Amino acid sequence: MNVRWTAALVVGAAALGAWVWFGELGGESRKKAAEAEAQRVFGEDPNGVTKLEVSLADGTLARLVRAGTSWQLELPVVYPADPESVERLLHSLQKVQATATISPAPAELAQFGLGESRRTVRLFAGDAPPKEVFLGAPTPIGGGRYLALPTDPNKLYVVDSAEVSGALPTLVDLRDKRLLRLPTDAADELTVRADGALVAHAKKTEAGWQLVEPEAAPADAEKLRRVLEDVGFARATGFADTETEAQKASFQKPELELDVHSPAGEERVAFAKADGKTWLSRAGDAVLLEVNPAVSTGVPTKTFDYRQKRVLTLASDQVHALELSFPRTGETHRFELDASGSEWKSTEAGVELKPLKVEDLVLAVASLDATGLEPAGADRKKLGLDPPMATVRALDAKGAELGVLSLGDASPREGLPALSSQNSEVWRVSNDLGGQVPLSPEAYRNLFVKSAAPAPAPPPKP
Repeated sequence: MNVRWTAALVVGAAALGAWVWFGELGGESRKKAAEAEAQRVFGEDPNGVTKLEVSLADGTLARLVRAGTSWQLELPVVYPADPESVERLLHSLQKVQATATISPAPAELAQFGLGESRRTVRLFAGDAPPKEVFLGAPTPIGGGRYLALPTDPNKLYVVDSAEVSGALPTLVDLRDKRLLRLPTDAADELTVRADGALVAHAKKTEAGWQLVEPEAAPADAEKLRRVLEDVGFARATGFADTETEAQKASFQKPELELDVHSPAGEERVAFAKADGKTWLSRAGDAVLLEVNPAVSTGVPTKTFDYRQKRVLTLASDQVHALELSFPRTGETHRFELDASGSEWKSTEAGVELKPLKVEDLVLAVASLDATGLEPAGADRKKLGLDPPMATVRALDAKGAELGVLSLGDASPREGLPALSSQNSEVWRVSNDLGGQVPLSPEAYRNLFVKSAAPAPAPPPKP
C-alpha cells in the first residue's frame, strides 16, 4: 500500500469520526439541550436578582433585598437572610422545566391550588419589571406541583415538586440561622466562660494556639477547631423576637459564653435555658435564637480540655531500640530491631518475644495523650514516681535518646501518673496503657515473653 493511499485512509477515518461525533453524538446532545430548553417555563439569572418577594404559607409577604454579597429580610421582620435558603430559592427557579402542560388552562384554577391560597414568587432585577410565578398544590400522583405564569394565562404547567421545593420557604427558612456569622476557620482568639467563670482564653500565634488564661500553656488546637466548627456549623431552629421575663432572667447569668475574634471582627454569644428550651443571645442583636441543647452541652467547660495533652511524642519509624526498666527491682530489658528493621528481638540470650508486643508498646507511647494533669508541685513520691514503677526509654539507630516515659502507681479513678522527658508536667494517663506497657517484671514476662515449650512426655514403659 502506497503512502498516498494510507494518508487518504487516515483522513477519511478522521472525517468519519468527526461526522459521528459532531453529527450524531453532538447532534443528539444538541437535541436534548433543545428539548430541555423547550420545556423550560421560567428562568432568571440568580446573579442579577436584586430583590425577592415571596408569599408564605400563611399569606404573609416576605421581602428580601440584596445588600452587596448578602441578603436582608425587610418583611415581615427586619433580619439578616439565610444565604443558603436564598440561593436555593433562586436556583430552584432558574431552569424549572415542565413535565406536562395543560393548554388551554382550565377557567377555575382554585382546584389546582392556584386560587387565593397560591404561593407567589417575584424576582426583581434592577429597575426592570419583576418576573412572577404562581406555585399551586401538589399533583394527586407523580410527585409534581402545579405552576402558572401571569404572563401566559392560557397554560397550566406541571413541574417536579423537588425542583421547586426551595421556592416554598418558611419564614424560619429565610432567616439567618447561623449561630456564628464570622468564618470560624479564620478565628484567632477564643474565650469560653461557664456560669460566669473563665474556662479558657486562647490565642493563635505563630507557634500555634496558646492558652493565655487562666494559665499559660500550649493549647489543644484540634479541640479548639472542633469547638469552633461545632458551634459554627450549628443552626437555629427558631426565633424569639420579643424576650419573655423568663428569658431575660436566664441571661442575667448565662450557662455558657463564647467570645470569638477573627481579622474580620469579633462576635459574642451566650447560651441560657428558659421556657424548657435552650436559647442563644448575640451581642448587639435583640432577637434570641432557639438552638439544640447539644450545641451548648458539647462545648467543654474544663480548662484541661483546652490545653495540649501530649505527654510524649515519638517518630515511631525512628525508634530502633527500647529499654523497659523496673527501677524498684533494678531490672531492665532491652529490645532492638533486627538487621531487616522489621522484627524486634530481645538482647537477652534465650529470650523469645511474643509477636507484635514491642510494636504495640511503641505505638502506645509514640503519641500518648493525657487524661488529666496534677497540680504544680505535686508530691512525686506519693504518686509512685520516685522511683517509678516502670520506665520506657526510646533510642534511635545511633543510640541517641528520643524520649523517656515514667509511670507511677495506678489509681482506679484518676489513672496512671506519668512523667515525660519532653516536658515538666506530672500527667495522668489511662490505666489501659498497662495493657501495652508492662508495669511490673511479672507483667513483662506474662505479656511479652514466650513460654518455653513443655518437655515431651516420656514414652510409656513396656
